[in-house]
Amino acid sequence: MKIEFKTFKGKKYYEFNDDRIICSYSVLFNRILISTGFFRILNNDEARFMFAHEERHQQDRNFYLFIFSYVAINLILTFLISLIIFFLKEYFELLIIFLLLTIISLIIFIIFIRLMEYRADMYASKKVDYKHFITAMRKIKNAKYSYFEKIFIKFMHPSFENRLEKLLNLKNK
Repeated sequence: MKIEFKTFKGKKYYEFNDDRIICSYSVLFNRILISTGFFRILNNDEARFMFAHEERHQQDRNFYLFIFSYVAINLILTFLISLIIFFLKEYFELLIIFLLLTIISLIIFIIFIRLMEYRADMYASKKVDYKHFITAMRKIKNAKYSYFEKIFIKFMHPSFENRLEKLLNLKNK
């Protein structure tokens, strides 16, 4: 897959060849990743809104690194302790406790990620009229994604309706 380094409105990003609408922040590269389909399907104002949204994620990079580290350490420790308990055939109650802690930490992780999505939407709406968010999200919502991509989007992101409602509530205050 060919990845090119480009700029949009003076901001740097990586572009890759894909017909789908993909605009995402990569913690690893500390760059915004955008598909060629993104600019083909969204108009300039919609693209500016979505880019500003990802820009906010980029500004919050340290927070994401902290959350990802927390979850990764938790999962690794739970796995190691689970192995020990499994081979010892004792302390089964501990295994249940660690699995519950892992589930709780994943729920907390999802809540934080969803809050960060709302925060990024608010940031973008201060830079670009939120009406462009509505039209962009309709196009994104109707785009074709694989089954696993749809699960990831639903799992990590609040629904379009919830995001719009939150934006309108905050705009009306």
